[in-house]
Amino acid sequence: MKYLYYILALLFIASNLQAANFKLEPTEIIIKKTTKFDYVYDYAEVISLTEEPVMIIWQKEYLTEVPVNWETSVQCPGEFHFDSHINEFTFELSEESKFDTKFIFHAYPNQSFGYLEAAFHFHEVGFPDDVQTVVFKISIFDAINSVDEPQDDLVRIDVNQINFTDKITKAMIFDLNGNLIAECKSGDFYNLDNLSAGMYIVNLLTNDKRIYNHKIIKH
Repeated sequence: MKYLYYILALLFIASNLQAANFKLEPTEIIIKKTTKFDYVYDYAEVISLTEEPVMIIWQKEYLTEVPVNWETSVQCPGEFHFDSHINEFTFELSEESKFDTKFIFHAYPNQSFGYLEAAFHFHEVGFPDDVQTVVFKISIFDAINSVDEPQDDLVRIDVNQINFTDKITKAMIFDLNGNLIAECKSGDFYNLDNLSAGMYIVNLLTNDKRIYNHKIIKH
């Protein structure tokens, strides 16, 4: 009788075991290169390991608070964007969706500083314990062009100073905590020797009322 119990137990366990029918392959963050705070995004490939359709559930978990004024959205393979209020969604990974297997996490900083970590937990429908997780780490500074050695119409670096052209009306220099370091006007310059080594943001207001942001790396 004891052996029969063991056999039945093993059969029960075997019937509930399932090889994963999909896998996640996170990528390095993809930067949307612009001269403005536009949007940045990261993604993971969701790869089917079977020829049959796979129903997958993802659940969102913020590991840091969403910075003030930021918006987020996600896009599932073969699906449209979903707003930040969506915390769980079920989608099908099949032949029809294989043309687009990216699960994308978008962040819209809306001109504000910040850093965000978001975890997404994936599992197949009916197998909640077989979870795969991808963590996206997004910083506003990833989306700003570096002006380590710039020569453009708005700013120029000359040895140890940054020069502001007559195409801007105001320039503000911030540290990574959002603290204002200096404010300059059209035609002014700022001596970089006043900055400690590190990264800084230059916020530029142009004559046509547009806002641009550059990243300064002080060595």
